[in-house]
Amino acid sequence: MLSKKFRLTRSQINLLYKKGRSKNFGFLGLKFLPNGLPLSRFAVVIPQAVVKKVVQRNRLRRLIFEEIGTLSPAGLDYLVRLYHLPPDEKTLRQKVQEAFKSG
Repeated sequence: MLSKKFRLTRSQINLLYKKGRSKNFGFLGLKFLPNGLPLSRFAVVIPQAVVKKVVQRNRLRRLIFEEIGTLSPAGLDYLVRLYHLPPDEKTLRQKVQEAFKSG
């Protein structure tokens, strides 16, 4: 899990929804916005309509945060959102890497 200084608050997430730029990667969406800081902050949103059980949503969220931790983008706020359930864990990891390399 990422430490608190690397996570977005609810008001920052709302700002990203309103003013952030978007890119879609199949079942994964990425919103980003410059933050003027030397570090990046992240949030992962997995709606209940995509995955019903909280345990499964949290597991997917942890996988995405783990993958983000291996990458080192700087100076942006990121919001990662799942639109559909990924076919498997490997595909999810590849899409997250692809999103952050191109975004």
